[in-house]
Amino acid sequence: MLRIFRANQVFLFFIGAFAFFPPLGKGPTNLSMGLALLLGLFILKKKHFQITAFLKQPLIKPLGYFFGLLLISLFFSTNRLESLVMYSHMVTYILPFIMFAALKSCYQRDIEIDTKRILQCYIAGSVVAALYAIVQFIQTKQLHVTGFYNNSAIFASFLEVALPLTVALFLNAINVKQRCQYFLAGIVCAVAFILTQARGPWLGAGVALILIGMLLREKVFIHKKTVIFCLLIILILVLALSPLYVERIKTILDPKWPSNYERLLIWQSTLKMIKDYPLTGVGLGQFIPIYNNKYLSPLSQDHYHFHAHNSFLMLAAESGIPVLIAFLYLLFQIFRRLITNTKAHPRGALVGILGVFVAITLSSLVDCFLWASYLARTLWLLVGLSIYGNRQVEE
Repeated sequence: MLRIFRANQVFLFFIGAFAFFPPLGKGPTNLSMGLALLLGLFILKKKHFQITAFLKQPLIKPLGYFFGLLLISLFFSTNRLESLVMYSHMVTYILPFIMFAALKSCYQRDIEIDTKRILQCYIAGSVVAALYAIVQFIQTKQLHVTGFYNNSAIFASFLEVALPLTVALFLNAINVKQRCQYFLAGIVCAVAFILTQARGPWLGAGVALILIGMLLREKVFIHKKTVIFCLLIILILVLALSPLYVERIKTILDPKWPSNYERLLIWQSTLKMIKDYPLTGVGLGQFIPIYNNKYLSPLSQDHYHFHAHNSFLMLAAESGIPVLIAFLYLLFQIFRRLITNTKAHPRGALVGILGVFVAITLSSLVDCFLWASYLARTLWLLVGLSIYGNRQVEE
């Protein structure tokens, strides 16, 4: 029994490490996730895992439908081996959620997953990455900072997750010390977020923050003096940094702006690809060779594209419309579960996680984030926390 107790503690430690590392790099993230999963398997063996109970867990059936249809689509891929490799990668993305569901299905259930603590670990990792990005800007005087990654949009997607979580936990904080910590973390992440110049994540995070404010309006009213004071500081900061983002914001709805015009061309060409391969797609992971060799618009200023700049079009182009429908059903079930949990427990952590998924879904309309290798593991960790995390920590 003592060994199991210690295994539980070490398992939760590595889950916290897994939450901390995504903004800092893939290597430590994968290592901490792998160690957590190995410990999870050891715990499952000792706690009498029940497969029938597992199959009844939330989202398991929608996940089965999606991955089942996705597997069938591999047989029609233009490169089956590469598609199978990509499929195996996608399976690893959902493993954090699967592990939580499996632990919930054990005969003995004595692991308390501290949702708030794990979210704090993610925020801490984001603050470290944000500080590094600010140093990048100070040293180079160049915008589009990338943090520890090689792309500003990738880095921005992590901050797009961090900001809704930070604001939600700030509004739900139980004392001044906690609110100060969340406020400072939010300021650091917000400054780095501006420096990324990533318009899609800006838009998604903005909508998420409005939603969080509405859902936690009672908390806003209770702490109205603190909220007003913090908003004044933010307003001063926003005005001071306006030269860094005003012109960039003006381009969001301008169809003649080069990157916007390029996206319109990509979407038009991707729709042609979907029309040619409506049922099976070109194959998972095969967008790059097929698109650039056959569907690249002659009007495009860029002569090579890595994705469709839309998660839904990307999935339909690679795996077919039936797989897209299965994914939309899965996404619907995720949002239904998140909304149900939020209504039942309208507190910081769950509201923040709902805000994150609203933000990422919106920004995925102009980029490919929902199944991106660097972000998907974190998203599925958050889904698991929203369903299986310990909600008593926020009482």
